[in-house]
Amino acid sequence: MTSGLKLNKSKCTVLRVGKLKQSNVQYKKEMKFNWTSDEATTLGITLTNNEKDTPDKIKRTQLIQSVENGGIQLTNIDSFLNAIKCSWIKRYLDNTNTSKWKLFYQKILKKYGDSFLFECNISNTILHEIANENIFLSDVLSASSDVTHNLETQTSSKTIL
Repeated sequence: MTSGLKLNKSKCTVLRVGKLKQSNVQYKKEMKFNWTSDEATTLGITLTNNEKDTPDKIKRTQLIQSVENGGIQLTNIDSFLNAIKCSWIKRYLDNTNTSKWKLFYQKILKKYGDSFLFECNISNTILHEIANENIFLSDVLSASSDVTHNLETQTSSKTIL
């Protein structure tokens, strides 16, 4: 059962931020959103780009803290994205998964040690080699290495030279 609620695309404005603020890139062109790099208004609040590239008014490390510690429990976007990338590894290592996408990645990973890579602290040289073949795999391996080897409980790490 659906609510019948529909998106009014003519009133949707997408504000380009960060690296994209100087570009004219438009994703999902078929949606016909209004794209801008200047400002967008939502619920009466005008949002703008940080034109002067000044530092954040409040440190992001503070914003992700709990309310008790003076933060607002904002999601740490870097950790969130790393978690999503690492969740891919679980699907890759699942032996019952025989999807065709897995064969594509197995071909690349076998050159570098296959699933053993997920247990290692991978050198930047190997990451660059893999990135030349597949940037997604390089991102996943980098995220996995960051998450796995930055844990305080980690007792040892192996580096692939």
